[in-house]
Amino acid sequence: MIILHWNCQGLRNPLTIPYLRDINRKYKIDILFLVETKNKDSFVQSLGKELQYPHSFVISPEGLGGGLAIFWRDTIECNFFRTPTLYQTDILVTEGSSTFCLTYVYGNPQRQLRQQQWSRMANQAHEGWYRRWPRLVIGDLNDIKDNTEKEGGSLKPEWYFQRFRSMLSSSGLHEVKTYGGVFTWIGNTKKGMVKTKIDRALATADWQDLFPKAWAQLLGWIGSDHRPLLLYTEDKKWKGKKLFRYDNRWRSNEEVKAVVRTTWQERCVQLSPYQFKEALKRCRHSLSKWKMENHYNTQKRILQLQDDLHRAYDSYPLDYHHITELKSQLNYEYKQEEEYWRTKSRVLWLKYGDKNTRFFHAKAKQRRSHNRITSLQDEQGQVKISEREIEDIILNYFNDLYTSSCSDNIDEVILFIKNGNTYKKNKFT
Repeated sequence: MIILHWNCQGLRNPLTIPYLRDINRKYKIDILFLVETKNKDSFVQSLGKELQYPHSFVISPEGLGGGLAIFWRDTIECNFFRTPTLYQTDILVTEGSSTFCLTYVYGNPQRQLRQQQWSRMANQAHEGWYRRWPRLVIGDLNDIKDNTEKEGGSLKPEWYFQRFRSMLSSSGLHEVKTYGGVFTWIGNTKKGMVKTKIDRALATADWQDLFPKAWAQLLGWIGSDHRPLLLYTEDKKWKGKKLFRYDNRWRSNEEVKAVVRTTWQERCVQLSPYQFKEALKRCRHSLSKWKMENHYNTQKRILQLQDDLHRAYDSYPLDYHHITELKSQLNYEYKQEEEYWRTKSRVLWLKYGDKNTRFFHAKAKQRRSHNRITSLQDEQGQVKISEREIEDIILNYFNDLYTSSCSDNIDEVILFIKNGNTYKKNKFT
């Protein structure tokens, strides 16, 4: 199962929906949460249909802000504990034989109301609301645990974090291992640029026992000042060989026409009319070969621009002129892909106990979960989850660590080391 949370800061940004389409195509999201949609329900629901989600629940925005959309697929069963609200939604999620409680949280932007929200959540945990099921909490919590979770701006006093940390402790919630960076929000304040870690995935020890290989991934800053947060409950499934798809953008490309003409004249003319299927196969093979050699794929350009934009936001000081230029290029590339994906969407449409004892047991489970190596990042920042890949990363790390990189002329080095031993000392010992 793959879950996505994103504070999209409104759906009308020209980059937001194209980026969302891009994420959904690439990762096949099972449950999608969008907060701060800032649009009418009809617009949000039409977006869910476009993204091929048969089920949805939408909370309307209030004034110029707010709004929440929850989309999920037929493969997932979602039952709401009570009527969802913008700030907290509890869902009983079932996939196959696995059932757990999924709590979506949006921390109130007003600190006083957010403090009250944490108190309510702590009380719910004390009263045993979630004791029956393993629990996952995901969302934009709008709060941090300490000053290490922010960069820039003034430091917060220790008491500032107490209510939030107390709620996490009372609820038995711990961070799900997350890759892709630390900070999830970026903004300009009176005191300069600030980055914080306010979007997160948290889970109880029982949930991490249920999904021992679960991990989260932060995607790039595109279309919003928040990064999308992806959560995987298990290993990625193997994907079969991709089918050949004709790209509508090829129809005006003279090279493509030449490839088809040459293939037809040299390899297809001699075939009988009954072998028309074989002729098509040969043309398809030639087009596939041409595509591989020419890299006719604007998606790669989009990925490059996304990476450039993410690095631009990570740089200091921010070059807003460069960022605007990158956004403009990215917007153009998305438009170039629009016709292709409109054609492809037609194809996709057809698919488709005792408190103390309990506390110590939970801590022991949590320690086992943290000690279990289910994924590692290599030197290029890629997350590896197979046992063989993890083993290779560990072996390479220690080989590099214990392999000497100094000169073979060790005798020259020894000449400059003062001998602290004497004949008398050796005789005495």
